Amino acid sequence: MSRLKVSLGKLERYAKNQGGYDIYVNEDSVTLSFVPVFPEVLEKGEDSPPRVVMTGTLSEGRVEFQKVEIENGNTSIERSSEESEMIYKSWLDYIEENY
Repeated sequence: MSRLKVSLGKLERYAKNQGGYDIYVNEDSVTLSFVPVFPEVLEKGEDSPPRVVMTGTLSEGRVEFQKVEIENGNTSIERSSEESEMIYKSWLDYIEENY
C-alpha cells in the first residue's frame, strides 16, 4: 500500500505557486509531471535533470500515488515503492501541512 498521499487541492495550489508542475486529472486518475529543481538534484550538475512522472488515483479529494517513473531522454525507469516513498513522502507531507 502506498503512503504517498496528498490532498488534490493542496497539490494544485503548490503546483500553481511553484510553477513547472503539470497536473492532469481524468476522472479518478491523477498524473503529476515535473522536472525537479531541488538542491539535491541541481548539485549533481546534470545538464538536463530527468522528468518525474507520478501516477495515482483520486478518492474523496485525496491523491494516492502508486507509480513514480523517471524519464531521462528516451528511457523511462519505474522507481520501487520503497525508494519512491523514501524520496517523495516528506515532500508530499510538507505540501499537506503547508498548503
